[in-house]
Amino acid sequence: MAIENVLRGAVLLLALASCRGWPDHDDNTIESRLATWLLNHPGAELNGMAVGRECPTCLRGIVATKDFAYEDVIGRFPLVAMQIFPGTDKFSAEHALVWLDRMHNDPTFNASWHLFWEAHPDRDGVFAPDLYTDQQIEMLQTPELEALVLGHRTLAEQVFNGTYGEGKPVPELLPAVDMATFKHVAALIHSRSFGVSPEGSNTTQSALIPIMDLLNHDDEPNTRWYTDHEALVLTALHTIKAGEALTHNYITGVIHRPDMSMFFFGFVTQREEPFLAASDLPGYDADNPYATSPLDDSIYDDPYGEHCTTEEYERLSARLEDMPTSEEQDQHVLDSGMVTDWRLQTILQYRIARKRALRHTLEKIAGHLGGLGREDVVNAGGEQAGQHEAAGGFTSGDDGGSGEL
Repeated sequence: MAIENVLRGAVLLLALASCRGWPDHDDNTIESRLATWLLNHPGAELNGMAVGRECPTCLRGIVATKDFAYEDVIGRFPLVAMQIFPGTDKFSAEHALVWLDRMHNDPTFNASWHLFWEAHPDRDGVFAPDLYTDQQIEMLQTPELEALVLGHRTLAEQVFNGTYGEGKPVPELLPAVDMATFKHVAALIHSRSFGVSPEGSNTTQSALIPIMDLLNHDDEPNTRWYTDHEALVLTALHTIKAGEALTHNYITGVIHRPDMSMFFFGFVTQREEPFLAASDLPGYDADNPYATSPLDDSIYDDPYGEHCTTEEYERLSARLEDMPTSEEQDQHVLDSGMVTDWRLQTILQYRIARKRALRHTLEKIAGHLGGLGREDVVNAGGEQAGQHEAAGGFTSGDDGGSGEL
């Protein structure tokens, strides 16, 4: 058994041994106190779950502390225990203004929700569009994703400055809140909110849900959730054994694409065969960038399919060649240990995944067409070596680590 599996098992066993009755009244961790607060609401249930980590380096997660059968209720999270933001089609920065106003001006609300705030990471532990620097945006090497991130960050700045809609500048409303704090709160809401339909409504509103938001993502989750107009109900999708991490799919049909998971949550799912970025798919619509997409890249499996053409090969080749660094260069920088900031490492992982998916797809199309040189496919994107400094390179001095990216 690999040492990683041994360590993973030890971590989960530790969680089970210490948290069978979670939340334990003797456990003074912030998550345990938050769970106790949640359970004080009528109808709240936490049936056999506890904070745990899937691996020694994982930030956090939720693990099962008992076995569950299909459709067993794992937890109930009452709507009255959520922060449900008013309105639909609102941006996270607009919700941040509502949240901060209540935290600063409603003592009762602040007394209830300060635990939720304390349970979440500081600015250095969140990677969402509101917090990107100009250098990090440029490092993405994906014009469509760069535009999404920049647009989202710009909107947050406009809300803060009172230039979005008819709002007033945040410093006039909340003098204690600076831009950095405002962006931090917007980033937390952007990356941790759920869409719920409260009180029988047919509309979906963004909501923050204590403890529920600690579950990690999986494309093939073992739980699902629904709202019954009184609570969000978390149930088992299939048999779950004690010690297994509880997971759900954050946005089905969207964030299996690496650019979308980067945009919404600041992570890249590691796959043996990476999926194409949404922006690399045929028919990508910049006016509807968050549309669902095929759950895999099997559209390229049929040698006689509409996408196995010379035109599609040339289109994908051009996208790969437009990137100023190659997959090999990015992998070398990531493996070198020169970059220590986790956000920059995540950007490198994203770039590698995107380039690898493009390369694999090009190899597949070339194989179907039968007349294209494989060497050109494998080396695509590498001809621009040495040009990366002028097209998005970055020396990561102040942000952790060193070396040009």
